[in-house]
Amino acid sequence: MRQKLQTTFNSTVRGAALVVALVALMLPASVSAEGSAGAVMNDLGINMSGFIDTAYSHNFNNPGDSANGGRVFDGNDDSFTLHQAQLLFEREAVMGKSLADRSGFALRLGYGEDARLFAPGDTDTGDEFDIEEAYVTFALTDTLQAKMGKYATLLGAEVIESKDNLNFSRSFLFGFAIPFTHTGVRLNYAPSDVVDINIGLVNGWDTLGNDDNGTPSIEASMTLNGGNISWSNAIIYGDEPSGVTQTERFVYDTIVALDATDQLSFMVNFDYGSEQGTSLVTAGDNSNWYGAAAYAHYAATDRIGFTVRSEVFRDADGARTGIQQTLYETTLTTAYKLTSALQTRLEFRHDESNVPGFFAAGKDHQNTIAAELIFSF
Repeated sequence: MRQKLQTTFNSTVRGAALVVALVALMLPASVSAEGSAGAVMNDLGINMSGFIDTAYSHNFNNPGDSANGGRVFDGNDDSFTLHQAQLLFEREAVMGKSLADRSGFALRLGYGEDARLFAPGDTDTGDEFDIEEAYVTFALTDTLQAKMGKYATLLGAEVIESKDNLNFSRSFLFGFAIPFTHTGVRLNYAPSDVVDINIGLVNGWDTLGNDDNGTPSIEASMTLNGGNISWSNAIIYGDEPSGVTQTERFVYDTIVALDATDQLSFMVNFDYGSEQGTSLVTAGDNSNWYGAAAYAHYAATDRIGFTVRSEVFRDADGARTGIQQTLYETTLTTAYKLTSALQTRLEFRHDESNVPGFFAAGKDHQNTIAAELIFSF
């Protein structure tokens, strides 16, 4: 217990010390000691934002291990959970006359249960503190920017931050089909509001700085925007560590989003992935996984919204979930804005597997309810 408390304390101290040190380093000599932190950051063009995300979840299976099977970020049953307290510092890089104008950065600090889950595999994943993103940007031209450091993946319809998703819980696709973050270099080309292109070299999946094979993975995406409809395509390909060997892993991700009216929107996400020689069904064969998730969102008012998500995920060779199976889920989420900064969400989710025992002993399904509270600033 004492060791756990010491680890938590050390994590918090490291996070706070890092923020203080970075802000101190960025202070220009001309700033007086009496100047407020807000004024200083405003002078430097630095924006600060953040949120606190906490929730309670209950599983009607009453699992003996108090875990929601197959869940990535909402895995605790009958528990109040601080999912994440996050601070984001960022400065936009714009094409200007000076190098300072053309330089920018983002630093996203997270503390809580979620940080243990999205932390890179080559770091201490038992730590509740993680630097989710830390990168430097530079505007090469009005339409071309370079980014280097650690940043979120190009793949997926959902993101790490729960507040930016339509549902509280994450899809199976987000949890099992794609990576969370990368460390590397990325170029973004946005010649117009219609086309947005990214290409980069990264240290594989969820890896901070230890690319075991010495060969970077390739990532790329292209998004087409047509007013009320958009279509994005993204891939990642490269060698990944698998036991004592290296295997080639590939994932393709596509998303179509449609704003049917001012209140009604739809989105469909499809993923296909494969990895060399990692099948758990037939030794030596390639593994494959694929799935699709569909979303429908209705904004009844400026305060109230309803979202339905339905999904199927096929782990054809057991490489992603540990067994060969097909997972299904349907999620109903109601969101209500108590104030402009405070939002609550209530969610019911039904999961199924074609393999009994995945969710709990003898169970091929699970039903959960959750209540979430988010304060953003």
